[in-house]
This record gives sequence, C-alpha cells and structure tokens, in this order.
Amino acid sequence: MIDKKQLIQAIISILTPAPVAFASGSAITLLVLTAATESKGGTYIKQINGPACGIFQMEPFTCRDIEARAPGALHEWLVKMRGDYEHDYAMTYHLDYAIAVARVKYFMVREPLPTPDNIIGMALYWKKYWNTYEGAGKVDTAVDNYNLYIGKG
Repeated sequence: MIDKKQLIQAIISILTPAPVAFASGSAITLLVLTAATESKGGTYIKQINGPACGIFQMEPFTCRDIEARAPGALHEWLVKMRGDYEHDYAMTYHLDYAIAVARVKYFMVREPLPTPDNIIGMALYWKKYWNTYEGAGKVDTAVDNYNLYIGKG
C-alpha cells in the first residue's frame, strides 16, 4: 500500500505543473478515493483475472482512449509523460503517468467535482464516471475504502 501522505504529495507534484490548473482539493480527494477503492491504495497494480492496471485499475483501452481524446496541451503532456512505453506498462509502473491519465479522465467530465469534504459525493462521482452504473463497485464500499485508507498511517 502506498503511504497516504506520499500519494497525496505525488498527486500534488504531478498535477501542479500540468498545462491546465487542475490540482484542486477536490481533484486530490477524488484521486485518493479512486486509488483507495480500485487498488486498496496501491496494494494491487494488476487486476486479478482482468486487464486493468496501476493504482487506479484503468484498462489499457481506456487509457489509450483518454490520451487520444485529451485536448491539445493535455494530450501532449500525457504523450510526453508516457514516453516510449506502452500504455499498460506506463499505467502500471509509472505513478506520474497513472495520476495524470486518471486526472485527465475526470477532467474531461462536464459535471463539476464535489467539494473536497463531500466523500459521499466523491464516491457517487467515482461510481458514475469511473466505475459506471454497470460496474460492480458500490458507493458505500468506496466511502469505506477511502475512510480506511485515509485513517491509516
């Protein structure tokens, strides 16, 4: 498991110099909740019996799609950050790329992020835009995972 303070610092460090201003408190909380829920805070970097990878458990197809559809400077930022690595490798083993792609995915959603202290709102947002209504994830489980992860260390 990635130490929560180090994960938060990594998110801030990666998002602060991004070509758009999206290192907000809401974005940080949403990314932490996503990592806590999808990979138990980085405990799993490869999905068991599935293609998803990295601390956010993103499928390679989704990663490629986000990078391809990212607008202008964000697209260039992602490509530069990924370098010569395949998408699944970069998502799995390059925390900076995983954070960037996850943030761009949420950034491309039109609905505003909930406030940083609205964990239920964050979990609903995660469910709708990350896990989807057809996905197996549950809002209450996401809230529990976030609280468990944030409560440690």
